[in-house]
Amino acid sequence: MDSSKTEIKDSMVVCQTSQGVELRASLVRLTRFSVVFEVYNPASVLRLSEVLSEFRIIVQDRTLYSGRAVIRSLINSGLTLVCEVSLEEAAWMDVEFTPGKSSNGELAKGFGDFMNEWQKLYKVGADYKLIIADMQSFFMDLRLWLDQVELTIRSAPSGDRGQLEQHAADEVAKPVVPSVNDLFEKFESIAASLPEELQPAHRSYMRRQLHPWIMCAPFAHRAFFKPLGYAGDYELVNMMARNLHEGGSLFAKVVNTWFLRQPPAQAHRNRLRYLVEKMTIEAARANAAGHEARIFNVACGPAQEVGIFMAEQVVSSRSKFTLLDFNEETLQYTQSTLNEARSRHGRSTQLNYVKKSVHHMLKESGRTIERAYQNQYDCVYCAGLFDYLSEQVCQRLMTLMYDWLAPGGLLVATNVEPSNPLRYGMEHLLDWHLIYRTGPQMRNLKPSQADPDSVLVHADETGVNVFLEVRKPKNG
Repeated sequence: MDSSKTEIKDSMVVCQTSQGVELRASLVRLTRFSVVFEVYNPASVLRLSEVLSEFRIIVQDRTLYSGRAVIRSLINSGLTLVCEVSLEEAAWMDVEFTPGKSSNGELAKGFGDFMNEWQKLYKVGADYKLIIADMQSFFMDLRLWLDQVELTIRSAPSGDRGQLEQHAADEVAKPVVPSVNDLFEKFESIAASLPEELQPAHRSYMRRQLHPWIMCAPFAHRAFFKPLGYAGDYELVNMMARNLHEGGSLFAKVVNTWFLRQPPAQAHRNRLRYLVEKMTIEAARANAAGHEARIFNVACGPAQEVGIFMAEQVVSSRSKFTLLDFNEETLQYTQSTLNEARSRHGRSTQLNYVKKSVHHMLKESGRTIERAYQNQYDCVYCAGLFDYLSEQVCQRLMTLMYDWLAPGGLLVATNVEPSNPLRYGMEHLLDWHLIYRTGPQMRNLKPSQADPDSVLVHADETGVNVFLEVRKPKNG
């Protein structure tokens, strides 16, 4: 296959989104590591880091690739949606062996194609190879040493092993985390300097060298394989909130701890505290006005902040939540955990669950009539979804959510900032891509009908999370 080819004739892409929608698209550009295609349906709501399953590349009636793909770039041109996805090397259907091929030179030609692909590794820069080699050596030696420590722990009485292993993980993580941080700081600098066209080959190289060492960490494993079809699912979010030593070995626990001590994970924990604070303020405001607080959470995930709110705040008993998500498994989990938390803390919080996708929300918004006051909300928030959606979709969502607000209500949206110090580590190692936005870019997402003076943009302590707040006027 000629990876330099930019226009592919008589070709198409067929796949299924994480929401079960079948897509057929025109192929634009094809390389060994990525493919660009056009979807002639601007209403399609795709998001970064979404897994496209049953992904097939068909050229002249021949299937060249069959497997999965992960979205890494989206451009909405109005009439079409241009999408770039990363591919898995193992899913290429390169070799079709039949007895006749051994005598007609087909296998020799196949080896020639293999050599052409292998030689592309020479495009991986020397500095990049060196830092990856340093990482590989560090993880290899660390695992050998921790395996010896673990053998010693296993010789202890069975009742003490769990406690000893947790204590060992605590002690080892203290020096290991800054050591790995130093390696990744060098890596980020090198990766940031790479030309865009060389990024796919470098990502593939890093995964080939490091995945055997870091995929034992539950966080890394789930982030990369995305079992629900998208990044940042409810269990990955739970892992960030738990911030525990998890894994099947002492080495896995320490590697997992490193991921959870990174600024993006800490920023998520900061965001939970921020949301609880906002809920508390808005609930008190609504109660002072003589009615229960009505709060709407778009793309709720596990809604950990709601559980914390019920645990800490008496005012939660005079609050009514509407929790929306498109994934059935997520909603079932969230309903179970929040109902249990409500009972455990003796609250009378009302919890309503809605299964709906962003696509259906926006589709229905065209038929929305003016909402009665009792169907409006004192607070509407969307935390984490904008990281994966295009500017056009985010603006439409902001307008829709602003319309849902009662007079005086608060709209909150969050996004990850471009200063994320683990940006390339997430992309190269975990195939986790985000749409980053600065404070001014977040401000530009404000609803057109909102007063600029009602908009507040600020960041959390890490600088990784940006918060956009829009207050609807009391006479709005």
